[in-house]
Amino acid sequence: MELPVFDVKKRSSSKDEGAARPRWQRLALITALLAATAFAALDYRRRHPPPPPPPLLPGQILTCGLRHGSFWPWYYAVAENTHTPAPNVVNDLVISITTQPERAEALPIMLRSLVAGKTVPGAIYIVDSHERPNACPSYFSRNRDKQHTVDVHFVRTASDRGPIEKYIGAQDAIRKTRKTMPRFLLVLDDDHEYSPHVVERYSKALRASPSTVFTVQSPPSQLAFRPRFPVAYGSRGVGIRLDLALDGALAAYAAMASRLEPTCRVVDDIVVSAFLAARGVTVKDVPGFSFENRPWQSNRQIHALSKKKQLRSADRDAQNGRCHDALVRRNWRAAAPRRRRAVQKRLSRSGTERED
Repeated sequence: MELPVFDVKKRSSSKDEGAARPRWQRLALITALLAATAFAALDYRRRHPPPPPPPLLPGQILTCGLRHGSFWPWYYAVAENTHTPAPNVVNDLVISITTQPERAEALPIMLRSLVAGKTVPGAIYIVDSHERPNACPSYFSRNRDKQHTVDVHFVRTASDRGPIEKYIGAQDAIRKTRKTMPRFLLVLDDDHEYSPHVVERYSKALRASPSTVFTVQSPPSQLAFRPRFPVAYGSRGVGIRLDLALDGALAAYAAMASRLEPTCRVVDDIVVSAFLAARGVTVKDVPGFSFENRPWQSNRQIHALSKKKQLRSADRDAQNGRCHDALVRRNWRAAAPRRRRAVQKRLSRSGTERED
């Protein structure tokens, strides 16, 4: 009796020569090759970095686009190509600030807070006398055609006149970059995270009363000196008519103040406030904000950065007092001829009435 014969095929093994590799091994091999290629590319870029962009020369303007909206940093890149509702652009108001290399980490926080609200400025001007690359930082938009962006102009000045540059340093850049000159200038600081309503409230106040300068004042009890005029603080915002800031008189007054008292060069708030007092300009608190409800928000990162790099002078109160007293005396002496003429005019009127 013959037994049945079964044709049994030997199952291939990965150890057999010429046998096909299992799928997971092929995938692991491909993954390892891709990882090795990526590592080699990164190592090559690390060893051979691209040449840095040329520096921004004095007088040059670098224009970048900052996307409208408020995003977490990790989400900002993910949402790069998405649309957001169009903001209300206040074309008759531009913002001017000064900065320095020590505040490079705080600058993007401040800038994003200005475009987080429903109302955004016509443009933002960053005035700086220090050398910076002639290339937009990474936090600016790379796809401006599909997004609502605000123009941010980096302005390199030829000289450093101190913090007063935020008022007078952007003059030429505004004329070069704007088709029509804006009516108002909003001056802010680069180391605060501002309220999303700051542009809206300042623009409404300035349109309602163009001849008034708006800010957020401190009560006298909060000051280390006795102010003889309203003090406009740039950190809380100073909304001013553009021709009042850029007619040349403020620049001349600031130069005089620095010669009169050297500390006036670093306390632009006192210099601008004394200038406004000498011109008889009314200074008021902007509606919607007050000393208790200031136009900025608390930010731990900026606070830690300010402590680490000492962005604020510990002697600022004393500097404010010295500059204030010097300019009060100067304004009083400068106004003396006008007071004498006013007294003579009153005396002449009273003499004429007696003769009648």
